[in-house]
Amino acid sequence: MGNKRDSVVVHCAATPNGQHFTAEQIDQWHAERGFKRDMSIRPGYAKLQHIGYHYVITLDGQLHRGRPLEEVGAHAQGYNAKSIGICMVGTDKFTLRQWEMLLKLIQRLEAHLDTVLKLYGHNELNPRKLCPGFNVPAWVKRKFRPLDHNILEGSFL
Repeated sequence: MGNKRDSVVVHCAATPNGQHFTAEQIDQWHAERGFKRDMSIRPGYAKLQHIGYHYVITLDGQLHRGRPLEEVGAHAQGYNAKSIGICMVGTDKFTLRQWEMLLKLIQRLEAHLDTVLKLYGHNELNPRKLCPGFNVPAWVKRKFRPLDHNILEGSFL
């Protein structure tokens, strides 16, 4: 990988909590905002041509690839070159499966990159953002256990 990634920026999709949205829908929103991927970097990722995130975690805890890691993201202005963007569907309440996948993904990325990644919420890097709807440093400090008010109650999972 050309640029060494040293961090993860966690985002939310800013969608209604508990409502299903897809990576394809996020790709369409990013197309409407003028985002464009460099399709020459990894042509096999042609399904999503605009998405700014590297990964999307849907309500059922499924992981969807956005941009390949070799491609710089478009998710946190000023931090894209050194970070990996992960988006969780919802605003501030996420299913237990989403929380589990977020932690698994970070662990996999650290193993793949052979480094300990710094973890940020988008709101830490841009004070005008509320995203990801939870306090990432507090989540880390709690040994990756989400606060009760950030868990989607009555989720189908």
